[in-house]
Amino acid sequence: MNRPLHFLPLDQFCRSLRGSAMSFTAAAGGFVVGLLSLSVVGGQSNWGETDLTQVCAVEGGTVDLTCDYKYPHTTNHQTTRVMKELWFTKEGKAPVDLRTDSNYTNRWWCDCNEYGCILRITNLKKCDSGIYKYKIRTNHPAGVCLQAIQLSVTDLRVEVTKLHKTRGSKSVELNCQHSCPPHRVYMWFSNGRVMIRETSSSVFVPFQSTDRFSCAVRGFENITSPPVYAPNRPVVAVSPSGEIMEGSSVALTCGSDASPAATYTWYKRESFRNISHGAQLNFTSIQPSDSGGYYCTAENKLGVKRSQYTHIDVECAPTLLSVTSGGRTQSRASVSPGSGKYIAVGMIAAVLLTVAFATVFLWIR
Repeated sequence: MNRPLHFLPLDQFCRSLRGSAMSFTAAAGGFVVGLLSLSVVGGQSNWGETDLTQVCAVEGGTVDLTCDYKYPHTTNHQTTRVMKELWFTKEGKAPVDLRTDSNYTNRWWCDCNEYGCILRITNLKKCDSGIYKYKIRTNHPAGVCLQAIQLSVTDLRVEVTKLHKTRGSKSVELNCQHSCPPHRVYMWFSNGRVMIRETSSSVFVPFQSTDRFSCAVRGFENITSPPVYAPNRPVVAVSPSGEIMEGSSVALTCGSDASPAATYTWYKRESFRNISHGAQLNFTSIQPSDSGGYYCTAENKLGVKRSQYTHIDVECAPTLLSVTSGGRTQSRASVSPGSGKYIAVGMIAAVLLTVAFATVFLWIR
């Protein structure tokens, strides 16, 4: 009678080996490629490393590595005993036991009976990709087994293939992508709710500017791709803040939440034509003529949004004026007006006042 399934630490994992047949399978979130098996004829087999099994799983999901086998309890009147067993991914001078790898802490467990064992790795990460090997040594000279699989952990992502615009409506073609072999059944979500329960990897659906689309593989609905959505209204930030002086360096930065990431274009209100591309508009030595209203647009495959106007006012730099009086030359700094629009008038007035002052001074003298 079969023993009931129960949890075991890895050092008690797969405490049986030799037999008439042994197979190794891997199941990973519905993505499984190939079957690796090793037959034992009459209890005499040359154990060794087998070909790799290719296994693909979704990031954040779970993978099961399963040993299923049958074996005689004795060979040549001698009880079969497992001397050492090991799951490992790192070798070097000696294999590194999976139990001691901090990367797998609280993410693996075993479920075994006398006919097989399952090693499960949960909350899969991209860094879990690699070759996993399972090794057993028994008290029989030929009782060494090395099984290996190559695990690839992939993320789900939605690609916007096409955006169709008709009078008064929009539709979008989406494709659910991953690096695993094609899966037959997918689920699609709109704004976090199930939109289409069973379909292929590509869909064609109506679209509004506030919609957010994501996909998942059937059976793993809790592992969804990051959503795709049109840009939110971008916001412009000016650095440094406060008064902007002529000749200083100024940067305008455009930011918008969008997926896929948005591309940015800059416009000046007075010209209504694009003046730059990229998230930042930089002035290395800003001039009064650069004063005016600026706005940016954020665009991806799902749409475009425009920011509000941001007005910058460039203050003219103080100007040194040389005044000659009584044979002496003095330098005085003229204070720029608040908006810089009246600098010429201010300079003329200053010169006239200086001339009048000098005339009166000479007349009195």
